[in-house]
Amino acid sequence: MCFDAIALDQGGTGSDDDIANFVNVVIHEVAHVLGMSSDAMKFFWDPDTKKPRTPRPFVEKSVKCVNGDTQTIAIPNENTVEFITDPINGRRSAFVVTPKVRTVARNQFNCADLEGAQLENIPTNTQDCLGSHWDERYFLTETLSAVISSSTMVLSPLSKYRIE
Repeated sequence: MCFDAIALDQGGTGSDDDIANFVNVVIHEVAHVLGMSSDAMKFFWDPDTKKPRTPRPFVEKSVKCVNGDTQTIAIPNENTVEFITDPINGRRSAFVVTPKVRTVARNQFNCADLEGAQLENIPTNTQDCLGSHWDERYFLTETLSAVISSSTMVLSPLSKYRIE
């Protein structure tokens, strides 16, 4: 966190907009620490069974990533993240498909056929195969999309229930 980036007036106070934006950034980054990251998704647990959603020990396998690259890595089980290739445009996407995320996405878009909530199509780092944010095309104002703006950010049920 770069507190020096907040412009203060002579009284030592930041503008309401700067403070709101900073709070949005803090919430966003804390959510990554709490598990909304591509690295952490393989550690998700099933709240009903109290067992890991991805079996241990992790097994590396060859995976075609959302950016088209192929990597050999340990990724979350298909009961947590599912890769889907669009049959029309060939675009590969990753979706969080846990039961609660699937339900929230289906309710949000009023579509009973949705597999889950789509993640961004840019791997978070070079050793990654999927993104750590909701796809901003569908979830632009969601706190955990990749776009953070000074406009209102929404911490929706999608991010609240991402694990369960």
